[in-house]
Amino acid sequence: MKDHLHPKFGVGRLHKPFQQPHPPIYVPSISRSSVGLQKAAERGFRFISHHMLHADSLAEQWKTYTQAAATAGRVAQPSDWAVSRNVFVADSADEARRIVRTNSLGSCIQYILDLTQATAPNGVSMWKRDASQRDTDCNLDYFLDEVIIAGDPDHVALRLLQLRERIGPFGSLVLVAHDWDDRQRWLRSLELFATEVVPRFNAAICACSDPIDRVKRATLTR
Repeated sequence: MKDHLHPKFGVGRLHKPFQQPHPPIYVPSISRSSVGLQKAAERGFRFISHHMLHADSLAEQWKTYTQAAATAGRVAQPSDWAVSRNVFVADSADEARRIVRTNSLGSCIQYILDLTQATAPNGVSMWKRDASQRDTDCNLDYFLDEVIIAGDPDHVALRLLQLRERIGPFGSLVLVAHDWDDRQRWLRSLELFATEVVPRFNAAICACSDPIDRVKRATLTR
């Protein structure tokens, strides 16, 4: 790298970070029990789970991470884990599902499915809920039903709470960014997520021993 430094324009130099000893290091993870995930746990690195993984795969990843951390003498914390999800919020659940099927979110999922089917050694196996799921059933409908979170604010908050109940607490939720093929709808989705979904989710987590039931009851009384 020293051969390509250009001091006048500041090109090529790696600046020392303000955070000490360094900013948090995150490792992306797709496999349920990859060696990379185990090495990250051993070194105290955090990890981000891929946005197309089924909740069962996410739970297996956390199990792998915590076990590897314990072997290395560390105690894994929820803050070590970032879960990425495809989320789209609209004013009605039917509208959200209809839009997602054809917008950049749905197109992204379909593209990755087609790509892995054509090029990955095991095809679409990495995206399945389990080994018994047929290749033909690992399609956009499956993702809309079980992985993508699309709906009105009540539905999205409930799905996020169900995800948390299934896999346990995690440090960060990472919303996947897609091309704004319809700028206003994506802005509306972010607005609804920030102003309606997050308050529902936080209130349910903080104020009730059964947060999922709390959101369900709040929905029925609207």
